[in-house]
Amino acid sequence: MDGRSGKVQRMISSSSILVSINASGSRLAISNQVLSYPDIAALWNIPKADLHFQFSPDGKYGVAVNYRAWLYDMGTGAELTQFGQEVFSVNPWPVSGQGIYRAAFSPNGKSVVLGVYTGSAIVGMVFSFPELQFQRYLSDPINIEKASVESVAISPDGRLAAISWNFGATVFEIESGEIVGRVLGDKVIKTVAFTPDGSQLWIAHGFHDTAAASVGLGFYDANGVQQRKFIQTHGIAGYSMGSFHTVANNSIIVLGEYFGGYHGIRHPDAFGFTVKLKDFYGLLEEWPNNYVANSPRGIPVTIDLFQPGGSVPIETRKIVLGNFYKAAVRFGAPPGVYDIRVRVDSWLAKRLDNIQVPGRTSAVTFELENGDCSLDNYVGTDDYLMINAAFDSLINSPDYDIRADLDRDGYVNSDDYLILNKNFDLSGD
Repeated sequence: MDGRSGKVQRMISSSSILVSINASGSRLAISNQVLSYPDIAALWNIPKADLHFQFSPDGKYGVAVNYRAWLYDMGTGAELTQFGQEVFSVNPWPVSGQGIYRAAFSPNGKSVVLGVYTGSAIVGMVFSFPELQFQRYLSDPINIEKASVESVAISPDGRLAAISWNFGATVFEIESGEIVGRVLGDKVIKTVAFTPDGSQLWIAHGFHDTAAASVGLGFYDANGVQQRKFIQTHGIAGYSMGSFHTVANNSIIVLGEYFGGYHGIRHPDAFGFTVKLKDFYGLLEEWPNNYVANSPRGIPVTIDLFQPGGSVPIETRKIVLGNFYKAAVRFGAPPGVYDIRVRVDSWLAKRLDNIQVPGRTSAVTFELENGDCSLDNYVGTDDYLMINAAFDSLINSPDYDIRADLDRDGYVNSDDYLILNKNFDLSGD
């Protein structure tokens, strides 16, 4: 995704919930593959990166983690050595869930910390780099029968390491190994990240069960002291927070969602809403557009903000939909009551009046009627002509026009005519 425009550049189908990017932005690690960017070409298969992969700051090396840790050469993709097995001589394998789960490099690239669950403690193993000489343990004994390390983060100055686990996160001073802070909760802390200025530690937590899930974030100072009450965002049944990164202005970028897919987490100042696209089917995963059947995630949405009763937008924002038709946007206008219009290509625009901004996710739903191939906000003869021109075409064929593929199933056929007939002569707001 382009961080300036918010436009989705490419969606990559993967079962992985973790994404790693090298410092120059030229390499991505997703699941067991290292890909080049921006062409997204597969470079190397890293079979031992089932749990995690982390690039070194200079991009020359990578650490793959799958209950053990291996060092790879990012110039050739070759496996160089295994390391970190010292912990298993102290805590014999196997103990239920025991192993190395995550890795993080210090910002200067002179050390690497492995996040380990030993069966009785959450441990950080500190190694010099590139020598990989073991230096010390960072240990926090926990009284949990089975645990796992969810993330490891090192402060920008290299002084602190934060390790998150099932229901907590521990902040260590790397040089002394002392615990300087601890965050405990009743949800799995999926990710921890220091802000670039080192003043805050952000946490994202989520919990998955068959009934419900919640997504949220809160931040703590670099010693693990809570600075603001936990910010509750939104809950989605069967989903919880994946990975995120902090960026230069101390805001966040979400990179994944636990148990697959993705959706944005809502900033407390954002307006959350639902966009129901009528007669939408969506493409299967193998199609190049990477839509998923019955899921609108990644579809571009334009949002216009009006003063109540106004005819000219005072703001326009472009975002993409997440799973379950959810979306969120931050406006520059001050909190208050506004009229909001939502636009999506091939659907008629929908405007709702007197909406409180910001507002809770899912509290407002925009239902959009389908059939506007020509994007003139009216279903008429121009739309018939566009379907005629693209009729019987499949995605990637010369005649295919996604605007005429009203149900977005990758095939312009009679189903699209039926949608147009049903909504003929309708106008959008």
